[in-house]
Amino acid sequence: MGALTWLLLEMDDRYQSFKAVGVRNVETYNALAGKKPKKGEEPITPLPYIVLVIDELADLMMTAADDIERQLCRLAQMARATGIHLIIATQRPSTDVVTGLIKANFPTRIAFSVTSQIDSRVILDAVGAERLLGRGDMLLMRPDVAKLQRVQGCLVTDPEINAVVAFWKAQVPADRPPVVAPWTGLLDQMDDEDGLIQDAIAVLRDLESCSTSMLQRKLKIGYPKAARLMEDLEKKGIVGPDMGGGQGREVLLAKDEDGEDGDEESEAESELF
Repeated sequence: MGALTWLLLEMDDRYQSFKAVGVRNVETYNALAGKKPKKGEEPITPLPYIVLVIDELADLMMTAADDIERQLCRLAQMARATGIHLIIATQRPSTDVVTGLIKANFPTRIAFSVTSQIDSRVILDAVGAERLLGRGDMLLMRPDVAKLQRVQGCLVTDPEINAVVAFWKAQVPADRPPVVAPWTGLLDQMDDEDGLIQDAIAVLRDLESCSTSMLQRKLKIGYPKAARLMEDLEKKGIVGPDMGGGQGREVLLAKDEDGEDGDEESEAESELF
């Protein structure tokens, strides 16, 4: 899930980069990166293509089916233009793994030999995969071809895989530090930020105004983190904009006559979930 979450953030960042230079896809963006920038403009760094391969989708769907389905569908719908592509595979082609929503967003599919017509229909919406011979015999469904295509996949043995891996390892300099996955610790960091927002709401509950330095003191965090937290609180409608002149920000958590939290607080906190 960390990799999927990071890919969604990377996709959004790439769209922001496209917006800044006025392009629609990664091909046009990388073409601009090869040109000399105009005076006063920052050079454009080309974006690499990313392919996410999920080897066993059933294992992910057993842990958090709703979240995985939502993330996969959003990536399948929007990530292609940013140079991010998905390959998902499973050995259990059932409707609770390969859902209708996932199938609708993955028009290109491959089916190897399956045991029943039901499994064939789940993958291809048609029968035929149950009659395949195995050993790489497969049916290919493409969105630009009306009929299924019967093709033969090649066999890749373990020694061949090891040879390819050894070749790519040899291309890396010996003194290069180990690469850390960019999504390492991402989910923990997001959980910490959600916890900070809840703590900030508890601190602001009885106040009429607040400031970044006050959050820094109350929550015992650094100023940069307190500033980002204040921006998040403003986006969620918990505090108002900076009034300037050292007046801080207005706290929008209202109280009713009985001292209980009002509707504005309920609406603000509901946005967190």
